[in-house]
Amino acid sequence: YPIPRIKDMLAKHLKPNEIFTLHSMNSQDDEQQDILKNPNQYLTEKLENGLKVFIASPSITSGWDYKSHIKFDYVLGFYPYGILTANEVVQQLRRFRDTDDFFVWIKPNNQHTGYELERLSDIWDKLYGYSKTEFSPIHELKFEEEKEMFDKREEIRMSDNSGLDSRFREITKARNVSLCNLRLHFDFIWKENGGITELSP
Repeated sequence: YPIPRIKDMLAKHLKPNEIFTLHSMNSQDDEQQDILKNPNQYLTEKLENGLKVFIASPSITSGWDYKSHIKFDYVLGFYPYGILTANEVVQQLRRFRDTDDFFVWIKPNNQHTGYELERLSDIWDKLYGYSKTEFSPIHELKFEEEKEMFDKREEIRMSDNSGLDSRFREITKARNVSLCNLRLHFDFIWKENGGITELSP
């Protein structure tokens, strides 16, 4: 569901000044840069000039927000790809500070949490397992130089007791679990932060 395609569908019913989009293919354009750098001014101006629909890609999840005397009636969150975690979805929706109503559609997925965590564990053991890796040279003519660099890297990795690897693994596991149960996790976080959810008919 590319944003330009959605814009074309809406353009059948709205005037050009009533739709504005922000996505990877136009984010470097002047107007889009104005919205990114100073949304309170430029987005307000567009609303005063008749803007009805602002469509933004999932890239706006933090570091940007809109707060003005003119607010959007509601925010529609459309998540068909499972790219964002539940926390990131909530972050994106709340970029519009004074809007109270949100309509969210999250595509169900077929990921099995247990399988995904087991797969992650297998990958992790291969990448970060604390057993000495067998040296395999890339350039045979530089064998000794490569071997020396390899041994130094292995020595550092094997002696690391900071726990950073372990903590990063837990963060990665939490992200995978959220993506496997995105609707459920979103509902939990939304309510935990004081929100109310209702299923559509």
